[in-house]
Amino acid sequence: IVILCLTLIPLSVIAYESQKLTLVLKTSNITINNNKDEQPSPVSKPTTYKVYLYPNGGTGISEGQPFEYTETTPFTKFPTVTRKDCSLVGWNIDSTSGTLYTKDVRPSDDGKKLYANWSCKKNIANLNIKVTTGASNVLDKPIEEFLTSKGSSIAEYNAFIKNSVVNAGMSTREGVVAAAVSYINYLYDNYNTKLPYYLTGDAQIIGVSKDFGKPAPTTYLGTTPFSIKSFDCSGFVSWAIKNGGYKFDRVKSRGFDELFSSDSCYITNTNCVGKPGDLINLSGSHVKMIVSVDAKNNIYYVAEAVSYGLVIQTCEMHKGMYDDGNTKILKLDSFYNNSNKKQSY
Repeated sequence: IVILCLTLIPLSVIAYESQKLTLVLKTSNITINNNKDEQPSPVSKPTTYKVYLYPNGGTGISEGQPFEYTETTPFTKFPTVTRKDCSLVGWNIDSTSGTLYTKDVRPSDDGKKLYANWSCKKNIANLNIKVTTGASNVLDKPIEEFLTSKGSSIAEYNAFIKNSVVNAGMSTREGVVAAAVSYINYLYDNYNTKLPYYLTGDAQIIGVSKDFGKPAPTTYLGTTPFSIKSFDCSGFVSWAIKNGGYKFDRVKSRGFDELFSSDSCYITNTNCVGKPGDLINLSGSHVKMIVSVDAKNNIYYVAEAVSYGLVIQTCEMHKGMYDDGNTKILKLDSFYNNSNKKQSY
């Protein structure tokens, strides 16, 4: 009888006597494991890295905006940046001319600055031309020291200028305008700063002069002293033409009229209209470069070095400097189209 009763006990009870019960219920939708000894494996949180994004003339994010990512973050998850007439090629590491990649960010990029690399139509309008006379600060220390204190460098500044010229077109009228505008915009847009005026300023270099911002022997224009090295008017225009991709030596104000008088007209003539890249010149006194034309409002935007600094500002299209009637528009079509004058850097 005893033996018979044992044979009638369910096998699950026998198993329970010898080991802990494990009940697994499986359906098409759910699995339940009731074994208290088995703990779920902890889910490890992926390591988070961070880079700092610079749209480099684009919009959509602010300069230096942080972007956090993990090892599996796809490149397409970057914040959206846009720029008129441009498409985003990828991001350069550390400067606008640094290593370019278009794939996923990597752990080794942690903490680095990434600059948007744009492919743009060759259009002067991409340069974001505006009045910069309202800059609150004037450079008063060596440019290298100033940039370092802001987390930047001369190399970064030079890369910005060259990238602007290349996008606009090296060795073209547009490239020359890009050189002039980018030199001014970099300091103004990033640091609300402008270069001072300095008589006989250097113009024979490519890129940013390391001497700018350094003390200099005091010179005078009228009664105002200038003692910080920078550009004067003709020096800046000479620099812009050279850095836009042309063989061009330092020329003084009177020299521009002598070089380009064969294709010029008096600014007060209503039929005398210049283009971006052309010059406005009062022989022997002052020269400035047209960087944009607003025919609707009858004004030019001009880049020039004046007593209060290196700036972009406006002037009337048919009004001479100092109202003397001798101001000319110097048209540089023949020069810009002369292949013998072109020289890329």
